[in-house]
Amino acid sequence: IDPGMDVLLTFLTCGLWIFYWDYKIGQRIARMQAEAGLPVADNAILYIILNLLGVGFINSLIEQSHLNDIWSRS
Repeated sequence: IDPGMDVLLTFLTCGLWIFYWDYKIGQRIARMQAEAGLPVADNAILYIILNLLGVGFINSLIEQSHLNDIWSRS
């Protein structure tokens, strides 16, 4: 994950990159949950829907919650 490149690509694609990025991070978190022995919640499609509805900031809250669970498990 390269945050600088993600921001640049978001600007260059007029915001479309964030849809792809949220989808991929949702899949990555699901893989990490499986590796940590946690129940897998693949929210990739949910993230896209939230972006389409204009409330994509909620994605960060959900992602952080899942990452905290993974961190506390390991």
